[in-house]
Parts: sequence; structure tokens; C-alpha cells
Amino acid sequence: MNSTNVVSGSRVVITDSDGTEHEVEALTEVQETGYSFPIIWVNRPLYDGGFEPVPWPADAVRLADDSESSA
Repeated sequence: MNSTNVVSGSRVVITDSDGTEHEVEALTEVQETGYSFPIIWVNRPLYDGGFEPVPWPADAVRLADDSESSA
């Protein structure tokens, strides 16, 4: 997945371990220093409708298409 153009505030699609995609907001660009692999901090959706900031593997993050942003 191409996450090189992700910046804070970007609408991105993350893929979870089940292969389900979720459209969320990126909180950072790709972070490589201090981690075992590149990550991007995102607002992960919670079951109650809220969000939680979490580090997400950069290879499981891509920019959302404009057509997806209307969801």
C-alpha cells in the first residue's frame, strides 16, 4: 500500500487483521524512528462510535479515494 503521501489530517483507509477496511483520519505522517517497522498514528474507530489514537502499520494504510470520502 502506498502511504508515502500521508500527512496529518489525511483521510486514509486502514486494513485490520481480518482484512476489513476502515476510513479514518491520519494523525501523523509515516514514523520510522523508534519503532520496529514504519507506522502512522491514526484515529481507530471504536464500537461506541468514538475514536482512539493508535499506531498503525504503514503498509496497511493508504490514502482514501475521493469516492470513499463521502462515506
